[in-house]
Amino acid sequence: MTSDVIALMSWHMPRNYQMCMDPHELVGLHDTAAYDIMHYAECFKNLKIGWDFAAAMAADSESVFPAIFHGDDLYVWRAYRYLKGDSDPDVEGAIALEMGKSPGRDAIRAMLVNEDGGYAVSSSYTNIRKEVIKAYEKLFFNVRDRLKDHAFIASVVYPDSRMVEAYEEYITGTGIDVLMLRAGYTKGIRHVLYASGLTNDHPYAGYNAMDGANELDKMFMQDGVFIGSMGFMHQKHNNIALSNARLSMQASKMGGNEAGNMSVIADVGSIALDSLSELTKKKAYAMSGLADAAE
Repeated sequence: MTSDVIALMSWHMPRNYQMCMDPHELVGLHDTAAYDIMHYAECFKNLKIGWDFAAAMAADSESVFPAIFHGDDLYVWRAYRYLKGDSDPDVEGAIALEMGKSPGRDAIRAMLVNEDGGYAVSSSYTNIRKEVIKAYEKLFFNVRDRLKDHAFIASVVYPDSRMVEAYEEYITGTGIDVLMLRAGYTKGIRHVLYASGLTNDHPYAGYNAMDGANELDKMFMQDGVFIGSMGFMHQKHNNIALSNARLSMQASKMGGNEAGNMSVIADVGSIALDSLSELTKKKAYAMSGLADAAE
């Protein structure tokens, strides 16, 4: 649903939401106007507004379902009729998808936040009917009509900003579903499909060892520069990105890679091998000296 449709929905939606702020903080507004604004904001950011609206209408015996939906938004009407007793396999499939909380559902959500990952694409890779995915998006994960609203989509994917990725416990403290969603948003469908196990098409399958090393080094340096510029330069904790960048710089200098003609990771490997070889030689000389002394 678009913001215009959601505005109409908020007008008919029962006002039983817990408000996120005191309406009196909206200085200069009458209480009614303040609650109207806050009620719309709560409806707008609710990803399952379609289902909640249908359920609210179905629960109120005196309400009349408003004629505000058209096209694919009519899945909200179908959900309302389902709750009233009608049979609807597409709505049932959407409910099952929402309740299942499976890697397949996480992959669908991750594809839906990407402009290239529409209903047909998600259906082709998951073998779930397009109509079910469409019903799921309209009822439980309403994002497709709002992809151009970058502030909204960013708030869905990164509610606490992208800076959370700088924290040391980021991976262990973040659910797989959220990691998948962010992969779809920042990297693309191919990453999502491989990470979820839906395909064996590795995103970097075409890379040789040198390509992979250079790409990884570029990631180290880009993240290090970014984190440093955001105030992490002199922090004791949560500065792994800076540490990785420094190691890459050290390896570059030790390996004579100032001109950038060789991979930093390759330099690290060659340095390690040279050091190991030198230690082996020294140990061999020492053992030889011990043997001579024994004779």
